[in-house]
Amino acid sequence: MQEMMTRAEAAEFLRVSLRTFDTLVAEGRIPRYRVSRQLVRFRREDLVDYIERNRVEPEESVSAAVDSILGQ
Repeated sequence: MQEMMTRAEAAEFLRVSLRTFDTLVAEGRIPRYRVSRQLVRFRREDLVDYIERNRVEPEESVSAAVDSILGQ
């Protein structure tokens, strides 16, 4: 069974404020699952996917990639 989290748990997992988390959810960047009329949960797997999609490469890697593209 997949691990489900509350809104507060999911925000803490991402290490963002509740306000930032609510914005991410409202923008559709993080899916939510309605358990009942008033109860919403978030899958840990979806949060990990969000983290991976938003990974930023270290500056050295970016510079090396640009250099290789430019043939330097």
